[in-house]
Amino acid sequence: ITNVDAVPLPLLDNVIKFHVVGTNIFASDLINGATAPTLQGGTVTVQATPAPTVRISTSAQPAASITNPNIVATNGVIHKINRVMLP
Repeated sequence: ITNVDAVPLPLLDNVIKFHVVGTNIFASDLINGATAPTLQGGTVTVQATPAPTVRISTSAQPAASITNPNIVATNGVIHKINRVMLP
């Protein structure tokens, strides 16, 4: 898909919620092998090796690397990743 407008809204909602966990997690909280449930209902896993690389993985897709951690927002913490993760 090359245009977000071409994505059906239910699919877009699932993909966006797959990128969100329901609590603030800072980079210092990311421990190798830790898992976190997403608002979509899936689970992401932290791969904190080899240091200092932190990757977020799912069972079905290649891992996403965190490229800019700890962006503090008014309603949470953002970690910029290098790819879209699909549920």
